[in-house]
Amino acid sequence: MRIELYSIPNCKHSLKIEDFLQKNNIQFKKIMVNDEQIKKEIKRLIGYEKDISFLKITRNHSINLIDGFNEHAINMEIIEHIKKDHPKIEV
Repeated sequence: MRIELYSIPNCKHSLKIEDFLQKNNIQFKKIMVNDEQIKKEIKRLIGYEKDISFLKITRNHSINLIDGFNEHAINMEIIEHIKKDHPKIEV
Protein backbone atom coordinates (compact mmCIF):
# COMPACT_ATOMS: atom_id res chain seq x y z
CA MET A 1 0.00 0.00 0.00
CA ARG A 2 1.29 3.48 -0.88
CA ILE A 3 -0.15 6.58 0.79
CA GLU A 4 0.30 10.07 -0.61
CA LEU A 5 -0.98 13.28 0.95
CA TYR A 6 -1.71 15.90 -1.70
CA SER A 7 -1.42 19.03 0.41
CA ILE A 8 -2.87 22.34 -0.68
CA PRO A 9 -1.07 25.33 0.90
CA ASN A 10 -2.75 26.72 4.05
CA CYS A 11 -5.26 23.85 4.22
CA LYS A 12 -6.36 22.96 7.76
CA HIS A 13 -7.31 19.46 6.59
CA SER A 14 -3.75 18.79 5.48
CA LEU A 15 -2.40 19.54 8.95
CA LYS A 16 -4.98 17.26 10.58
CA ILE A 17 -4.31 14.42 8.13
CA GLU A 18 -0.56 14.70 8.57
CA ASP A 19 -0.86 14.77 12.35
CA PHE A 20 -3.18 11.74 12.36
CA LEU A 21 -0.88 9.70 10.12
CA GLN A 22 2.19 10.56 12.17
CA LYS A 23 0.48 9.72 15.48
CA ASN A 24 -0.46 6.31 14.06
CA ASN A 25 3.04 5.67 12.65
CA ILE A 26 1.75 5.44 9.09
CA GLN A 27 4.31 6.21 6.42
CA PHE A 28 3.21 8.58 3.68
CA LYS A 29 4.61 10.86 1.03
CA LYS A 30 3.60 14.50 1.17
CA ILE A 31 3.09 16.19 -2.19
CA MET A 32 2.62 19.95 -2.16
CA VAL A 33 0.00 21.05 -4.67
CA ASN A 34 1.63 24.31 -5.62
CA ASP A 35 2.70 23.93 -9.21
CA GLU A 36 0.97 23.30 -12.51
CA GLN A 37 2.47 19.83 -13.05
CA ILE A 38 0.92 18.49 -9.83
CA LYS A 39 -2.41 20.17 -10.64
CA LYS A 40 -2.38 18.47 -14.06
CA GLU A 41 -1.68 15.10 -12.40
CA ILE A 42 -4.65 15.59 -10.05
CA LYS A 43 -6.90 16.53 -12.94
CA ARG A 44 -5.72 13.44 -14.85
CA LEU A 45 -6.45 11.24 -11.80
CA ILE A 46 -9.93 12.45 -11.02
CA GLY A 47 -11.06 14.59 -13.93
CA TYR A 48 -11.11 17.95 -12.17
CA GLU A 49 -9.02 20.16 -9.89
CA LYS A 50 -9.47 19.84 -6.13
CA ASP A 51 -9.60 22.76 -3.72
CA ILE A 52 -9.00 20.63 -0.62
CA SER A 53 -6.13 18.41 0.50
CA PHE A 54 -6.68 14.68 0.05
CA LEU A 55 -5.12 11.27 0.54
CA LYS A 56 -4.38 8.97 -2.36
CA ILE A 57 -4.20 5.33 -1.26
CA THR A 58 -2.77 2.96 -3.84
CA ARG A 59 -3.06 -0.79 -3.44
CA ASN A 60 -2.22 -3.56 -5.89
CA HIS A 61 -5.38 -3.15 -7.95
CA SER A 62 -7.05 0.01 -6.75
CA ILE A 63 -6.66 3.69 -6.00
CA ASN A 64 -8.86 5.35 -3.39
CA LEU A 65 -9.09 9.05 -2.57
CA ILE A 66 -10.16 10.55 0.74
CA ASP A 67 -11.07 14.25 0.64
CA GLY A 68 -10.12 16.37 3.61
CA PHE A 69 -9.71 14.96 7.11
CA ASN A 70 -12.16 12.12 7.57
CA GLU A 71 -10.94 9.99 10.48
CA HIS A 72 -13.51 7.25 9.90
CA ALA A 73 -12.58 6.88 6.22
CA ILE A 74 -8.85 6.88 7.06
CA ASN A 75 -9.41 4.18 9.67
CA MET A 76 -11.38 2.04 7.24
CA GLU A 77 -9.04 2.49 4.27
CA ILE A 78 -5.66 2.41 5.98
CA ILE A 79 -5.57 1.24 9.57
CA GLU A 80 -8.05 -1.63 9.24
CA HIS A 81 -6.27 -2.76 6.08
CA ILE A 82 -2.91 -2.79 7.88
CA LYS A 83 -4.35 -4.73 10.84
CA LYS A 84 -5.93 -7.30 8.54
CA ASP A 85 -2.88 -7.87 6.32
CA HIS A 86 -0.19 -7.45 8.99
CA PRO A 87 -1.65 -8.46 12.37
CA LYS A 88 1.73 -8.21 14.14
CA ILE A 89 2.05 -4.50 13.34
CA GLU A 90 0.56 -2.14 15.93
CA VAL A 91 -1.05 1.04 14.64
